[in-house]
Amino acid sequence: MPHRDRRLIAKDLSFAPTMGHIKRGWEKLYRAAVLNVDPGKRLKRIEEAEVAIRERLGRLSLSQGSNGKEQDAITQALHILSLLRQGCPTG
Repeated sequence: MPHRDRRLIAKDLSFAPTMGHIKRGWEKLYRAAVLNVDPGKRLKRIEEAEVAIRERLGRLSLSQGSNGKEQDAITQALHILSLLRQGCPTG
């Protein structure tokens, strides 16, 4: 991935509502995927993050109350992961 693209994605890490630390498991896996520099592990990290995010979305859909900020963060995270996935070699 070009250095410029990595800087743009790293800048987007600030969107997650973490209050100074990572509170949610999906966020940890998302950050591991975004900050990964090992091309051999990139796709695996992306897939792990996507699974955790989809599991969290399932739990959010069952919960009461407003989770708008987290849902917005999840939407953005899934978009960024899809962009990272496009840069992964296939097959």
